Amino acid sequence: MNAKRKGIAGATAAGIAGGFGNRPQPLELDIDLHSRVALVTGANSGLGKAIATGLAARGARVVMAGRTMDETARADVVAQSGNDRVHLERLDLASFASVRSFCGRMAAAGMHFSIVVLNAAVVTREGRTTENGLDEMTQVNFLSDVLLVETMLKTGLLSCDAGIPRIVAVNSEAHRWCDGVELAALGAPKTFSMKDAMTVYAETKFLMAAWLSHLARRLSTPTLRAQVFALCPGAVNTNIARQAPALLQPLLKVVFALFFASPPKAARPVLHLAGAPSLNGRTGVYFHLRREKAFDPRAADDAFGRAVYERALAVIGQASGESPGETP
Repeated sequence: MNAKRKGIAGATAAGIAGGFGNRPQPLELDIDLHSRVALVTGANSGLGKAIATGLAARGARVVMAGRTMDETARADVVAQSGNDRVHLERLDLASFASVRSFCGRMAAAGMHFSIVVLNAAVVTREGRTTENGLDEMTQVNFLSDVLLVETMLKTGLLSCDAGIPRIVAVNSEAHRWCDGVELAALGAPKTFSMKDAMTVYAETKFLMAAWLSHLARRLSTPTLRAQVFALCPGAVNTNIARQAPALLQPLLKVVFALFFASPPKAARPVLHLAGAPSLNGRTGVYFHLRREKAFDPRAADDAFGRAVYERALAVIGQASGESPGETP
């Protein structure tokens, strides 16, 4: 990774720079989602909450999934959207058992999601290990998304009578900063300090980009079973850097407020990808801010993407004692 982008300060500077010189494409935001059921992970605050609000405001039934059951967040979404078809569900991506429990509850309730927004992510200040014995950032930002999507595909949770379902993943341009990954060590506990946190974060987003590229191809043959979209929303004024050193927090809050996009503004490309009719029949689309572009070529290589996918399934199986198995 480029040395100047290491650490929170470098990542913040890159985020500010990324907001300039980007020629936006028009977004379709006047969309009717009354026939759609949407899942948003990490929906209790920040970008996730803004996405949930935007989807609900366009008529969708929305499931807000998060580590905690935040009734205040739900009430805010209902009030701001004018739609009371908003539900809370617990989903802790640091636990494979929680992911499976969530899917089991949704299946028992007869839910069928036509929009799935993979928004939740974390940047830890140091290496931390989950209950599954894995690096927390890798599990939350990547492996649990794989388990969630694979389980939804197998159980029929991802389906739609009103059209082809859409998976929209919040990724990051940081995936281009990754110097490469050692798949044999995927998910292994890591030892690092805050200055190296963005290196690990970039690796998780690189893995996610490779998986999403492969997923888009896999779900488009022989027929298009689900559309797969991804985006980097750019620098967003959220609490993702809440684990930065205390001395940096006041400065980061000022910088975020001055230079980073508000969550409602950053949510607009997500809403476009979730429902724009112009994207019907397309898949594998990646947006940076409001401009369509290609993933890093290394992540877009399908042989590598398949290797990432297969290794992820193996790691999930080894860590939890139950593999989701490969979806045909």
